[in-house]
Amino acid sequence: MLKLARLVVKTLDSKSKIQLVPYAKAYPPSPKGFGAIPHGGTPGFDDMRRRKPMVKKLERFVKFRPRTPLREIIRLTAE
Repeated sequence: MLKLARLVVKTLDSKSKIQLVPYAKAYPPSPKGFGAIPHGGTPGFDDMRRRKPMVKKLERFVKFRPRTPLREIIRLTAE
């Protein structure tokens, strides 16, 4: 994630400073009485710790190949 954060700052020519926040502070446990939330996370939050999309697999199964480079996606998202 740090690599992505650095790419966003560089791509947008931002003066923002990257601040690392511990997971537990960024996603505090849900309030008592809300119900059981896996791993003590926030309701509705996808708690997958490791993500590694397999684009080749996507291409093979749905016959789709992403054409927009990541830097362009970052620029479009920021607009």
